[in-house]
Amino acid sequence: MRPSSRASCPMRGSSPMTRSAEAAARWGAAATLWMALAAPLAWAGEGEDPRAWLAEMSRALRSLDYQGVLVYLHGRQLEAMRLVHRAAGDGEHERIVSLNGVPREVLRDPRRVTCVLPDSRAVLVEKSRPRRVFPGTLPLDLGRIERHYALVLDGRDRVAGRTVRIVEVRARDHYRYGYRFWIDEESRLPLKFDVVDSAGVPVEQMMFTQIEIGGPIPEALLHPALPRAGYTWYTESSADDSEPLAEAGHWTVASAPPGFELTMRRVGRLPAGRRPVEHLMLSDGLASVSVYIDRPETDEGFMEGLSRMGAMSAFGTRVEGYQVTAVGEVPPVTVEMVARSTRRVER
Repeated sequence: MRPSSRASCPMRGSSPMTRSAEAAARWGAAATLWMALAAPLAWAGEGEDPRAWLAEMSRALRSLDYQGVLVYLHGRQLEAMRLVHRAAGDGEHERIVSLNGVPREVLRDPRRVTCVLPDSRAVLVEKSRPRRVFPGTLPLDLGRIERHYALVLDGRDRVAGRTVRIVEVRARDHYRYGYRFWIDEESRLPLKFDVVDSAGVPVEQMMFTQIEIGGPIPEALLHPALPRAGYTWYTESSADDSEPLAEAGHWTVASAPPGFELTMRRVGRLPAGRRPVEHLMLSDGLASVSVYIDRPETDEGFMEGLSRMGAMSAFGTRVEGYQVTAVGEVPPVTVEMVARSTRRVER
């Protein structure tokens, strides 16, 4: 991933670890997850209502401190990460570190997201934006979600030595994936998360193998550990949201899949990018798709066709000499439909 719809150094051609760190960020830290207060919270009234369990999970993700080790499985690749998250008065602070393979480190605070990539001797910096991808925070309009997903409680289990309730979010059509959450009964934090296809088969899985809930989180655990001296720094540059892409008119998605609506439009530059890129985001209230539009300098700069990694799908095509790339944690049919229906409307 990526250009991505989440905030964790999204950029085309990013490495698997950057992708997985962002995935961790989505799943509660996103790349972001949870947190735990010194004082216990009162959880009342959820009973057997899956909507209440998801609402409590969303609140826990925004308000608790935690640290732990999680594993991320996509395709045949298994990655392990250490994640530290702290909820402070000025917002969320987070650090994700790879534990296997090539070293990677992602840091997030209320102002910026920083990715340290030692193998490339590069540091990527972008603005920190509100997490919009599930399950960073669930939208308040659960009624909208239920038009496209069925919410079901599916018994109890144990994860990381803790008792959890399983909540399924079943997609009602083939344009979106379903989700399974293993929610801690005590803290309401999700300790395991699956993305599943229309047959119920996992296409991406994340799980805490060890977690400590509660503070205090020492400041030192949120500081970068990997060296950055002598690295090339790439900082995101953004233009005014109302500014059109150079030499372009107004871009729109003429025929989005059912339920997907335009929720954001902006113009900027991806880290390490020189050309302006227009970014559109569509969402059904749960899943989201990002569309990136730019004009490559040569024909070799075009990406056409489908690519996949775990639950992430991307589809690129040419539209009037522009590169249009749709990216999201949705089935391939969805990104292809979005990319092929993206149009330029002259002002």
